[in-house]
Amino acid sequence: MAKIIESELTGNTFEIDLDEDIKLECTALLMFEREGRMFLAAHPMDEFFDEDEVMIFEIMSDGEELEIADIDDEDEYDEIFEDFEELFYEYTESVDDYEIIDEEFGAE
Repeated sequence: MAKIIESELTGNTFEIDLDEDIKLECTALLMFEREGRMFLAAHPMDEFFDEDEVMIFEIMSDGEELEIADIDDEDEYDEIFEDFEELFYEYTESVDDYEIIDEEFGAE
């Protein structure tokens, strides 16, 4: 069962290196734990993404720094995304609250 992890990351923006010269700014929506692994749901802050687009990353730690990693297995990603949707819905209590949360996090 997945559960929300309280985090200072939530609501903050961060950059992801997509390629050598391409960076994507994202807003952290929700950090959660699933089967002993930590994940971060993020909203990309770029005009090429839909305003309700969400990306899920695995959070890895070397003990000193946090790193995010892609989830390469499509079936696993889908399962993790379903857990995120359930948690996010519970967290916001309704789909309509998503717009309010977006505003709180500074998403446009």
